[in-house]
Amino acid sequence: MRKLNLPEVVRRFDGARIEEIPFGRVLKVPRESFRALCEALKLDGCELSSITAVDRIESLEVDVHLLISPSEQLTVKTEVPVDDPKVDSLCPVWTGAEWQEREVYDMYGVEFSGHPDLTRILLTDDFEGFPLRKSYELEEVEW
Repeated sequence: MRKLNLPEVVRRFDGARIEEIPFGRVLKVPRESFRALCEALKLDGCELSSITAVDRIESLEVDVHLLISPSEQLTVKTEVPVDDPKVDSLCPVWTGAEWQEREVYDMYGVEFSGHPDLTRILLTDDFEGFPLRKSYELEEVEW
C-alpha cells in the first residue's frame, strides 16, 4: 500500500478541502467531483468501510468512510440539496457500495446515479417517504 498524499489528491479537485477533527481527517468535496475523487483515493489504496448520510435540514450529507491503512481512516463528505438529492454512485469504484447506497436511498432518498439496482432494501416497495429525514412525519397510531 502506498503512502497517501492527501494534500496532493485534494489539489486536483476544485472545491475539495481537508478538515482535521479529533478522530481523523475529513475531506469535503463538491458533489460534481465526488466519484472522481473517490476513484483517485481508490487508486492510492483506500478501501471502502461504509456509506451513510446525515440530514442537515437544509441539505443532505453523504459520508463515505475509507480505510487508508489498518489503523488510519478518512471520511469523504459531499452535500446534496434536499430538493435534488442526487450524486454519482460509487459502485463502479467499490462493488461493496451497492447495498450501502441502497440503504441510504431507502432511508434518506439520496439517488445514486449509475447504481445497478437502486431499489428499496429495508422497506417495502410501497412505503412512502424516507424515515431518517428530519422532515419525515410519523403517524399517530391508536393502540
